[in-house]
Amino acid sequence: METNNQFDVNKAFFVIDSDNLEQIQSKLYGYAIIDCTVVEDVAALQTLEPTGEGAYVYIKRAQNTITLTQDFIGSFGLYLFKEGDYFAISNSFLLLVDHIKGNYRISLNRDYANSFLVADLCSVAYSETMVNEIRLLDRCTVIEIDIPSRQLSIQYIDYQENTVELSTKEGMRILDRWFQKWTGLIKKLKRETNNIQVDLSGGFDSRLIINLMLGSHIDLNDIYVFSIEDKLHTHAEDFEIASVISDYYQFQLNNKNALSWTGSFNTVDDIINISFYTKLSFHKQPHFMFSARDPKRHIFGGLGGECIRAYWNMSESEFIENTVKRCNIYSNDTAESLESSVRTILASAFTQIREKFDSFGRSIDPQDITMNLYRETRCRNHFGKEKVEHYFGGEIKYSPLLDPDLHKLKLTDSQCGDKNLLMAIMFSRYNKDLLNFKFDGKRSIEHSTICYAQKINKAFPYAPIPTLASNGIITVAQSASARKKSSNPRLTNSDVNPYVEQAFHSGIIKGTFIMLYGEDAYKKICEDINVKKFHPLQNAYAVLSISKIAQDVFASEAMHTPTAAAFLRSHLEPWTTVENVEDPLRNDPYIDNYITLRVDIKNMTVRSGGIEITEISDRQAKITTPQWFTPHKEGYILESSKGTLKITFRCVKTGNLSIAVRSRDVRDADNNRIPFWLDCYEVKINDKIYVNHVFPLWHDKPLKINRCVKDGEIIRLSISWKPHDDRLSRLR
Repeated sequence: METNNQFDVNKAFFVIDSDNLEQIQSKLYGYAIIDCTVVEDVAALQTLEPTGEGAYVYIKRAQNTITLTQDFIGSFGLYLFKEGDYFAISNSFLLLVDHIKGNYRISLNRDYANSFLVADLCSVAYSETMVNEIRLLDRCTVIEIDIPSRQLSIQYIDYQENTVELSTKEGMRILDRWFQKWTGLIKKLKRETNNIQVDLSGGFDSRLIINLMLGSHIDLNDIYVFSIEDKLHTHAEDFEIASVISDYYQFQLNNKNALSWTGSFNTVDDIINISFYTKLSFHKQPHFMFSARDPKRHIFGGLGGECIRAYWNMSESEFIENTVKRCNIYSNDTAESLESSVRTILASAFTQIREKFDSFGRSIDPQDITMNLYRETRCRNHFGKEKVEHYFGGEIKYSPLLDPDLHKLKLTDSQCGDKNLLMAIMFSRYNKDLLNFKFDGKRSIEHSTICYAQKINKAFPYAPIPTLASNGIITVAQSASARKKSSNPRLTNSDVNPYVEQAFHSGIIKGTFIMLYGEDAYKKICEDINVKKFHPLQNAYAVLSISKIAQDVFASEAMHTPTAAAFLRSHLEPWTTVENVEDPLRNDPYIDNYITLRVDIKNMTVRSGGIEITEISDRQAKITTPQWFTPHKEGYILESSKGTLKITFRCVKTGNLSIAVRSRDVRDADNNRIPFWLDCYEVKINDKIYVNHVFPLWHDKPLKINRCVKDGEIIRLSISWKPHDDRLSRLR
């Protein structure tokens, strides 16, 4: 049967670069929730301004300015590539890689790839991506582009997270406004449609959403209250608890009679593109969209509830140590490399979170650092991207627990250090009976915390805000990209998963991954696929991600190789790891002393750091890491006799970069050094010239360069030299 692809990647996502600014017009990607209105059409934003709720990127074009804003957790993500005066920005990482790989050189971020390979579910990197040259911008980012000058600037929204005391009039007013806003939206949405779904499990978060549903006073038998019923994961207990709650409030679980659906079915290409252009290399569990629902289904869930209760309460160091334990399933050498990368990525994330708070003029309590890591990384990569994925399947996901106003509230106060205090207030304030049912996993809220919450509620009783009652009935704008019903057959996981597994086992994917990680690591993931019952292909998606980006990197390198001969030579003489290059440079090493330059490179940091060489012009160069020189592998010693040497490397950790350019260490029979002089003509780092004249040097009189470097900084070192000519030295 002939099928028709209907999902257009280039309409669902965008790339703005410094060469196409004149063509960019105002557009809303995704949906925004503003004043009880679901907005999908950019025309509505002429009178409304997004406030952070929803899942969107809003491009606003003025006469000479383009402004980009995004929702509170940055659901799509904004990805930035810059080189010189050129920049490109996209709301899809994969689309941006596709856009730049043919014109600019990119490189694989091995630390990110390693940390993603062992991630439990999704990436916890703050700004790094799988490509060194592309960074993920902060979720609070606002981008302004001046069209005439083609200059890009970045500002940040301060959402004032965790700044307002709970036991205050202001705190309770914020909470009441949140409750009234969402119950009002539910009530008004119900007037327009019964095509509403609410998820209910045995946990805290979904029960907070049922709290809102009950507070809206709608008939829950008219909508679809979904509770998964199987024996996978913790679902059996969840369904048992949900059933008790539904019996008490007299509504039926999993009643699909209220739902209507006349949409179209997606092809395999559509299904893969929706998930991959949204999630690839950030999340390991795609939620395949097999159809595009029409009319849209409205789904309420407890997304992000972990940020408003006690969760991830361990310290920074405890979190890192617990995370690196997942590396131990691999062989020792691989595990050591993976662990180092995980530590690098997490240390960077925690540092950037503290720097963000500092930039807003306040510090972060150490006990809250892991909770903020959850908000900054897990929320956007798991819940945010899930909202985008579902949107492309005709489902609007509402996340009241990720409301920016709710996140202004602190979780504790001076008289109660329990981070479940806010949750206890929400239950006892709006529907105390919901505390009578058990929670899954034998979890509970301390009785003393509930008593203190009741004390706060008594001091500041619930007072509805009259101004919110005047909002008009919700209007759900029709998306401009609505699709016609197709004749494509209905597909399921049993159709798509074998397709993905076949790709995982394909020669090019398997070969690329084994080249990077070795056959043992690949076999370990194959074993995992055969054993795991819940999302068995989870780690296969990590392999697909790494292999896809690695292939893009290889393609980029091939496109930028100057000649066909150079391209072939690069494959005939592979340079895979610096430790393996130990061949002698010439048949007569003594004569070589007159023309061989030595470069000592170190990145000295407070904690263990170093450098990663990504490119070197002389593939016959000798590269060593003697224990006496870098006991903790902070750098390398390189020797070349080519006369010119270009090295590109990435600094691992912020530190002091030390470069010494000299000749070889050659000694006589009495162990005295023999001075083999060389004339250095040019030394350049990035765009800065350090030497542009004849500079005689030898081992004991080197050219030394020191500079401060940041974690992840790319250094391009270029050196030119010749055998020493004493006449030139006398002329100086």
